Amino acid sequence: MLQESSPLKDQPIESTLTKLDKIIASWEKGRNRNAYFAAFYKSISIGIKNAIDNKKFEDNLRMTEFVRVFANFYLDAFEKYHNNTLESDSPWFNAFETGKKKHTILQHLLLGVNAHVNYDLSNTCVAIAPGKEIINLSKDYFKINQILSAAIVQLEKDIFYLSPVLGTLAKMIPKLERKLLNFSVSVARAKSWECACIQAMSDENGKTEAREGSKAMAKEIGNRIMNPGILANIVVFFMMITEVRGMKKNIEVLEM
Repeated sequence: MLQESSPLKDQPIESTLTKLDKIIASWEKGRNRNAYFAAFYKSISIGIKNAIDNKKFEDNLRMTEFVRVFANFYLDAFEKYHNNTLESDSPWFNAFETGKKKHTILQHLLLGVNAHVNYDLSNTCVAIAPGKEIINLSKDYFKINQILSAAIVQLEKDIFYLSPVLGTLAKMIPKLERKLLNFSVSVARAKSWECACIQAMSDENGKTEAREGSKAMAKEIGNRIMNPGILANIVVFFMMITEVRGMKKNIEVLEM
């Protein structure tokens, strides 16, 4: 666990990365497979930080705040979960609970992406750019897609290495990796942007309705990730029994 459960604000990106390191260590110590998403998320955060440092965005100061606020949703959910105060209808609740069980590395990654992108991301956009300001965020928001696409290319290679069955299927099914990871993240980010715009331009009732809609969508997608159907479950079973063993090794691969 982190040392404090304070409101998690005003920390620079470096502090956020330190907190993610502690979370990864905490999950790993408990043999909890939520460590896999935390490791991947850390690598993405570093990629965005490097882009900010190299002034790749229109408003680098705003994007520094964006990274911090976005991460705080995850950090706060982690704290509440360990303090037994996380709402059971939170998209993070099911993701964290599933970490105690043995599913595939890919499923654990997608559960984290689902909660963070399909629910947290739109709320982050509205916090950073409320009202009509949301329009000014659009170019930098979609510029992050370029960073994610590059990161996912590497992640796909890592997943195919850690899950040999998936790697074999990828050779047999054209563009399978596009359908699994990059497509999933791209569609989720596009949907989150749509939800963010609705929230930003709505009254309080509209904002609440949009947030609840995102929460319901994330819950439904989370259920599909864990219960993909009979045929997919057969593939998932063989993926699981042939995955590379050793949590520490797997985390190191995903952090690279």
